[in-house]
Order: sequence, then C-alpha cells, then structure tokens
Amino acid sequence: MISPTTTDACLTLAIPSCGSKASALRPSASNNFFRVAPPEPWQGRAMARFAAQTLGVKSVAALNERGIDGDRYIDSFAEELARQGGGLVVRENVDKATTNFTPFLAKVKASGATAVFAVGGPRVCAARAQMNLPGVWFLGTDNFTGTQECVSNALVNAADMYGTYSETEPDYVSNPEARKVVAAYLKAFPNVPVADYAFAAYDCARILIAAIERVVKANHGAFPTRAQVLAAVASTAQFPGLTGTYSFDPNGDASSPMMSIYRVENGRWVYQQRIEAGP
Repeated sequence: MISPTTTDACLTLAIPSCGSKASALRPSASNNFFRVAPPEPWQGRAMARFAAQTLGVKSVAALNERGIDGDRYIDSFAEELARQGGGLVVRENVDKATTNFTPFLAKVKASGATAVFAVGGPRVCAARAQMNLPGVWFLGTDNFTGTQECVSNALVNAADMYGTYSETEPDYVSNPEARKVVAAYLKAFPNVPVADYAFAAYDCARILIAAIERVVKANHGAFPTRAQVLAAVASTAQFPGLTGTYSFDPNGDASSPMMSIYRVENGRWVYQQRIEAGP
C-alpha cells in the first residue's frame, strides 16, 4: 500500500505515546506500508527550518492545546530549532476551551521570543488577536492552516501568520516534466478544481508502476510476485516525482518528504513555498 495523504505518526513510528512498539507495527518483520506525505509531527521540523532560515527566528515560545499529540509537534520543532542554532524559551500547555491567552503572551513578552509556535485548532488563533507584540511572528500547523475560521479568530492581527500544510505543490524546478504533466492534466479537466494531494497520488501510482516494471524486467518478462513488487517498492531510490524525489526508510516513510508553507495575505491563506520535512 502506498498512501499520498496518510499522516498519522502512529502508523509508522514507534512513539511511546502511541501505545505501540515497533514489533507490534510490523509483526512479520517486513514493511508493506509506504507513504509520501510526512508524519504529522514532522510539521514542527519543517516550520522550524522555515522560521530559522527564512524569518531569522532563533527564540520561540510554544503554545500547545492538543496535549500529547501537540507535544510531538513541539518536540520535533524544538529539536530542529536547536539544530538551527535557536531554542524554545517558553513552552506552555493550555486547555482546548481557552479563550484568554494574555497570561501566556505576557510570558512571551518577558522571554524576548521573536515567534510563537501554536499547535491547535482554529480557536488557538485567538492568541494572535490578543498579541500586542510588534515583530513577533505567529506560526502554526495544518490544524488551522487554510481555515478561514483561524483568520477570523485572529481579527486585525491575521496578516503574516504562517502555517505548514502536508500537501505540496509540484516541483517545477527539480523536475522539468512536472510543468508538462500539470498542463496536460489541466487541459484534460479544465473545469475541475485540482484536489489536494492529486499530484501526490499520481506520484504514488508511478512509484508502484516503476517498481513493477523493474521486477518484470528482472524476470525477463515473467509475471511478478507480490513479494517481488514489495521488495522493489521498498528499494525505491531517488524516484523523480512531481511533488518530490522519493526514497523510503525502513518504516515506509519517505526519506525527504516535502511540505508547503502558507501565509495570510489580505485575509486569505496564500501558498508561499515548499520546504523539506525529512530528518
């Protein structure tokens, strides 16, 4: 199975908070699940890279309303931010029903943080509305990226919020075929909006087809077995997809998955760029 959209970390990663061990995930000792979308917590890693490399952020205050799930995002963010020469100066959990974020924002101001990394649903964007901290960025994940509810909750401070999103645009720079394929798709379906993950799904199909082709060639035209195709998919290396260049680690995760960065401009989320979310 190859998935273009599945992001639940517990499907591939042996995380204590998932309640599973690696042996339980793959009792046969071989992996038959692969995905090109990054596990959810890696959004933290991607945002930390963007914040440090593009916005010049080094000190960050983290706000979490998603409990254990949110901790995974923030741990990933903190680990990458440290690699980039920065660090968390405040880390606070709040209840999902919280509407008054001023105590947390007072800590942000006192700490000198230059960004807030918020993990939560659209409600947490109210923290942005209550910020009276000029020059402090507000960063988040796809739990609120793309929702107009988040923009509405941020009120007049909505501009320049940034968020990650696990679906990514085709790579027109590294893959010269991407523009041609996308143009052909739009010509064939001119009146149909392009669905999220459509081109990631296209990449999944091509990865599988390429693996089958390699096995058939190695078999001198003989029909491939399931085990042979599975081994061929697992050994996929540097496959030039429309949305990224794909190899798989032993867990079935893409080694260098890509994510999108969005920004609020004129009251709407606008795509900005691609960024790598892999280790």
